[in-house]
Amino acid sequence: MQDPSPPHVPPCASTGAQPWRMDEPLHPHHAFASTRHGYLVEGRVEPCERGELAAHLAKHPWTEGVYVPGATGLARPEDVPGLLDEHRREAVRMARRSALWTGLFAAAAVGFLVWAMVGWDLGVRSVPGLMAVFGLAYLGLALHGVRAAARIRPDVFVQARQARRHWEWAKGQPGYFTWTLAGSLCVVFLFTMMDEAIPRAALVKQAVWDGEAWRMLTGPMLHGGLYHVWMNVSALLVLGRIMEAHTTRHHVAAVFLCSVIGGSALSVLLSPRTSVGASGGVMGLVGFLWMMARLRPRQLPDDFGGRMNYAIGATALLGVIGFEFIDNWAHLGGLLAGAGAGWLLLRDGPWERRDGWLAAVAGTVSLVILLCAMFGAIAMAWDPSRG
Repeated sequence: MQDPSPPHVPPCASTGAQPWRMDEPLHPHHAFASTRHGYLVEGRVEPCERGELAAHLAKHPWTEGVYVPGATGLARPEDVPGLLDEHRREAVRMARRSALWTGLFAAAAVGFLVWAMVGWDLGVRSVPGLMAVFGLAYLGLALHGVRAAARIRPDVFVQARQARRHWEWAKGQPGYFTWTLAGSLCVVFLFTMMDEAIPRAALVKQAVWDGEAWRMLTGPMLHGGLYHVWMNVSALLVLGRIMEAHTTRHHVAAVFLCSVIGGSALSVLLSPRTSVGASGGVMGLVGFLWMMARLRPRQLPDDFGGRMNYAIGATALLGVIGFEFIDNWAHLGGLLAGAGAGWLLLRDGPWERRDGWLAAVAGTVSLVILLCAMFGAIAMAWDPSRG
């Protein structure tokens, strides 16, 4: 079940640049003679029963090796006869349990919303409404997880090991621009938590049409609450660090800026409601990586494109359920801008090369513009003359 390199591998996608793609050999010192089953963890074999092994693989499918009684040594999980069926059954059981708890939470959240609407005269655009939206969205994802668990294939272990090692490798690469953007967004949130910040610097559509075009940049730097900023910053840290590992830090800033503008532009054109949040920029990074998975599949894990499809589908599901207060047009605009930027940038030329001066200049200028927008949002939020 190995994934051998093709006869010709571009230098940027060589095996040496992809330590996460190939499985490490199972060394003889991992030998384990026992009548019990076992799995490899931190260089040692942990004994267990067969049912415990299946449960462990359901939680940790990236396990490098397993042991079954009568074997001469460790083997890959996908090479053990019958183990996949047990793993699939255990994964379905865990997915159903997760769906049950998620369903209970969604039902409670919807009930809380109905009570709030009747007793407190609150609408969907409220905290109870937000809880109900996320509960229903997560329920949909949990039900999808049950279906996905029932369709587990033998290569799930190979893909899980690749994805695990890929993320560990990406975390070990420098992420200067990503951390700068994430930290700056957190600083902006801390200084703009008061209610006055929204009308002063948010993406107020009529104000943009009246000439305050700068709101297309300051609005995405604001967030409506702790959960909102946490979601966007968390996604930015994951996606941005993967981008920096495979391209350059300058790509992150340039794509994020283009996606923020693209999301704001489409939102201004098609949605009359005021909006805040960097979701458009985050979706732009998703679009860029989605395009990379198609243009440079050898640089990414085998299932990376599928995970990007999943992220896009999950965002769309959340947007459909929470259309009352989620700016779907900003999400779509950012996604399209990021995918378009990926199509333009992921080709041979000064943008692609790590030493390309054009990428360095554009990325640095983009970062400066984004930082100015962030601190401009703080200045506008604290300007009493704009009240």
